[in-house]
Order: sequence, then C-alpha cells, then structure tokens
Amino acid sequence: MERRISRNARRGGRRQGPAAAVTYGLLTLLYTAPLAAQGTVGGVSIDPRGLLTTVSPSETRSGIASTASRPVGPRRPAPPAPEQGGIRDPFRESPLRYVSLRRLAAAAAARHAAHGIQGDENRTTPGLATTDELACLAGLYRIRGVRFVSEERDVLLFGPAGAWRRTDDGDVVHAQSGRPVVLFEHLVVVLRYCFDDDPRDASIGCSIDPTEEGLRRMRAYQSRRRATAAQAASSDYLAGLEAALGPQAVSIYGVPPGSRTALTLIVADYRLKRLVMGHDAPPFEEFTTFVDHLAADPAVARNAAVQQRFWLNGEFDAVRVQADGLEFEFEGSGLRAAAGPARLAGQQGSTEQAPAAAVKYVERLNAQWTRIVARVPIFADLENVVALAAAAALIDARDREAESAAESFRPELLLDPARCRLESLSEPKWVPSLAVGRVVAGKGTLIGVSGGVAIEPASLVERGKWRRNGRPAAAVAPPSESDAWWWDAEERAATPR
Repeated sequence: MERRISRNARRGGRRQGPAAAVTYGLLTLLYTAPLAAQGTVGGVSIDPRGLLTTVSPSETRSGIASTASRPVGPRRPAPPAPEQGGIRDPFRESPLRYVSLRRLAAAAAARHAAHGIQGDENRTTPGLATTDELACLAGLYRIRGVRFVSEERDVLLFGPAGAWRRTDDGDVVHAQSGRPVVLFEHLVVVLRYCFDDDPRDASIGCSIDPTEEGLRRMRAYQSRRRATAAQAASSDYLAGLEAALGPQAVSIYGVPPGSRTALTLIVADYRLKRLVMGHDAPPFEEFTTFVDHLAADPAVARNAAVQQRFWLNGEFDAVRVQADGLEFEFEGSGLRAAAGPARLAGQQGSTEQAPAAAVKYVERLNAQWTRIVARVPIFADLENVVALAAAAALIDARDREAESAAESFRPELLLDPARCRLESLSEPKWVPSLAVGRVVAGKGTLIGVSGGVAIEPASLVERGKWRRNGRPAAAVAPPSESDAWWWDAEERAATPR
C-alpha cells in the first residue's frame, strides 16, 4: 500500500475527545433514528490516547455466518402503501434493488427541513436527521453497480437488499446472510472525496507502521536478551519485544480521521494483521497464518524478513459496461491482498520487491478471500466502501464531462458538510504492536507485520478495466411517487457475457 502525495482538502465533521475508552461496533449509525443510538465498529475500543485495542471475541470466534439466528435489533418499519407489483417494504428480500441518489438526496433534504436542523457546531448530534431505512440505504448489502438515467439527471445504485438487524455486538447486517449493510455515511464520505477538486490525498486509505524510535528500542531489546531460537519463540520474550516496539502509528488518508469510514479502514487493516499473524482464531479450519506458511518451507523461513508488510488494495477484476454506456457493473470482490517490505511511520513507499514467501502467501489469501469475507464482517464492510468509491468516481467523471448543468448530477446537500454533518468519533492514532515466534529448522522465526488499505477511486473504474456486458439490463422505471427513492426490479436474465 503506497501513500500518495498530499494535496489540500476539506475534512467534514467535528472531533470529540472522550474522557474514557469508547467501544465501537461494525456499522452503528449515529443519526437521529432508532437504529442509530450507539454501538461499535468491528468490536474494538479506542482509549483517550487514541490507542485501538480489544478485538471482539464473538466476531473472531464465530464470524458472521453464525449470527443468522440472533434476534433483530432495530424495530421493523411499518409497511408503506401498496404499489404496482407488491408492497414497498424495505424488509422484503430482493435480488435487485435500485436506489435513486437524486431522490435519496431529496428525501434527506425534506427530513432536514422538517426537523429544522441548522448544523449548529455546538450540537453533539449530526446536522441531518435520518431514518433506519435511509441510514441503511433501504437494506442494500452489496453494490453491484451504477446506472445513469440521463432524462432524470439521476444516478441509480443497484444490488441485492433485504431485512437488516443488529447483532449482539451492535453490528448492523443483512438478516439472512449476516453481511454488513451499505452505509449512508460511507456514501456521503466517498462522494465528498471524489467531488473535491483539490483533495489533500490522492487515495482513500490508511497505514499502520512502526515508529523509528520503536524499532530502535526493539533492536536494543534483542541485543540485550541475545535469545536462543527456543527463547525467541517464547511468550515471555515476545511480550517483551511487543512492549519494546511500542504502539504502531495510524495514518488515515482521504477521509475525515474521526469518521466511521476511517474506522472501517483501520479496523479492517488491524484485523488482517491479527489474522495473518495468528493472533485471532482462524476464520475456517484450512486458513493458514504467515508463520504456518513459513514453517511449511524451512528454506524460505531462513530468509524471511523480521518486519513484513501486508495490505489491502481496492481492485475489481473488471467493470462490465452496457452497450448504451449508461450502466456499469463491478466484477469481483473489490479487494486484493498485497505484500511488500516494511516501512516506518510517515515514510513513502519502498521500491524493494516483496520477499517470495510473502508473495506466495498473499496469493493464497486472495484465492481464499471469498471464504474469509464470509467469516470476517469488517472485510465485507470494506468491500462496500470500495464499491461506493467506484460508484462515486463514475458519478464525478460523468459530472465533469457534462456540457451543461442541466446534464450533470451533483448531490449538493450530501456534499455540504454544514447541512449534512456526519458524526465525528474518537480518532484512532495507535495500535498495539504484535509479534509471533516459531522455531523452524533450529531457528527462531520472528515476524512483525505492518499494513494498510489503499483505495484509488478513479483507478477502480479506469477504461482499461471496461468490458462489454452482454446481459440485458433490468427495467429501471421508478415508481410514480416522487418521494419513492428506492424500488425493486426483476432480476436480469443470466445470459453469457
């Protein structure tokens, strides 16, 4: 994950300084709505110093698959009035639901006006009142793509949707699959990044890196202890090494550091780090940690770096484009693991090649990624952020290409941090260092892993990735009611591409 050159940018939201540790769950929404009271992001806590700790044991132990039997937390909305083809109930399971961004913004503006919210900086609640339905984008739990409706000056997000619920950990997920719902707040954050003419950072992402002082203390500790291979793999030695290295620094790019989107980036990065090093229980029996990978090949282990870097890149396999050039469908998960040499906090990317052992390991991770995501919900949440970033990049590109304002789409309310002010949470600044040891072929193998996340919205949908989509598009005619901002469509036929 390479950090890009910084440019000047606007950051929305107001940071709160907590007096005590605050616990966050995966997708809690801090809006004026029943669902939005309080909760967590990935089951971690952030103390007053900004140290992120305490991964949720229930998520590690069983993953999202086992949460399907848990009770629904938020109350079910009353069914809306009937329409042609059925009841407009957001809890109805649908393989293909459309969300109109123009109508969504209008619905948000109407609630904003009805509640008389002025965006007062002294408020502790956001400047935009919303509902569960709005906060969860009508139950979308995956963004499959985007369709432009020129005659309406509208943009439609589409994907599967259905009932949502809160888990015991406070996560808000699709009731049947347990996959995190797509978050209104993530949509607003990535739209603001993509529509900013002069963003401070050229990518959305984060980085977790050791400090120079911490590495000096670690080397001094190793020199002082002069441990044998067996001693270097002992829990006592490893605990001392982690203490000497100290917390690793968190850097956040492209999004407000106190936003829920920033927390999703950091928690996903931290979770990857813990899984790779074996500090969390494996998501499934066949999962292999990096140390296990090295132990399987002692010759490779002898040349392994003490400090190794693994990160997640936003990347789709392809973008399928309809013949009319108005619909774009994303192919692939949107995330790919990568590896490279470690670096210090604040240091630019290295040109060194990743060790062969690390390259082979990330190949295995990527081959198993679908299974990993099914068991670790924070990665699915990050996939949703990537898909929204791709959609926002396409919307921004089309807006820039428009010959007149009448042809463009700018969600002005959502882009205005004064009128649509998102809650600002505690900013993560540090994460604990992690070490793991294993004696392999008479040598104590010691690994310290740093990491990050890199999402470049424009690169996600660059023309080189476009492929013709041979499948017929579904009917997208919206309901006649002007305030209906989402609707279901019949699933398109599965024809060859």
